[in-house]
Amino acid sequence: MQNTSSYQQPKRKLLETSPEINNMAKKPVGNMDVSDLMELMKTTMNGLLEEKLANLPTKQDIEEVKDGVLAAKAEIAQLKAENQMLKDEISTLRVKMQEGEDSLRWLEHQISNSRLIFKGISNIKPPLNAVMQICTERLNISPTITSARTIFERNGTQTVIADFGNESNAMEVLRNTRNLAGTSISIDRDLNPRRQKNKVAMLMVRKEILNESKKFKIIVREDRMKINTKWFTWDSRSNLMCGREKAESVLKSLYGEDIRTTCFNNIFEKINSKN
Repeated sequence: MQNTSSYQQPKRKLLETSPEINNMAKKPVGNMDVSDLMELMKTTMNGLLEEKLANLPTKQDIEEVKDGVLAAKAEIAQLKAENQMLKDEISTLRVKMQEGEDSLRWLEHQISNSRLIFKGISNIKPPLNAVMQICTERLNISPTITSARTIFERNGTQTVIADFGNESNAMEVLRNTRNLAGTSISIDRDLNPRRQKNKVAMLMVRKEILNESKKFKIIVREDRMKINTKWFTWDSRSNLMCGREKAESVLKSLYGEDIRTTCFNNIFEKINSKN
């Protein structure tokens, strides 16, 4: 049996019943009671907490940001689509511009191909009669000559530009120019200033290529160049072309590693620097 005399009653919880705590709450701290100080601390902490939370985004703020991001993505996608459309339109315009330039070049070619320039002929006779005499007596042909005029005279000779009506008649004259060997007379096509410049550039290209390799015979006719069976011309941007293909790849297929295709990249710059 338990000894009841030795039983001790449990102490009361200090925080709930201790008179010391009750007395502390009544003691002043500085000029205020502890209870007032605790209230002040509580108010201060609440203010700091509210200040911190005020800088955090709300759910509404997050939703607005999401909406803004989605709108920006949609706008970027639209701009990309419009940019691609502009690229396609520019590409189409470039093709049409090139086609127009090719058509213009063809028309210029057709017009000028019927005209030939005779150099070193006597100026005793009128230009039309002088050209006809050369054709019949020297070239042994009788082509139709629609017009002829003197464009230059010096030391008893004249340079005459003659129109033979079409390219076929003019080609007949050119095919027989070998009969002028040993004379001071020469016959060339009538090239406009642009084509004359292109011809000079093509002759320079021919020289550069032959310096690299003599694998093929290279023929320059007016402003065109023939290597093997390939014809090369200049486009409107002074790029050397073989049909629609850049000359570099075609020359590589012809010559392999025997040629540096960079040898003619600055041909027109060289020509312009001399003018």
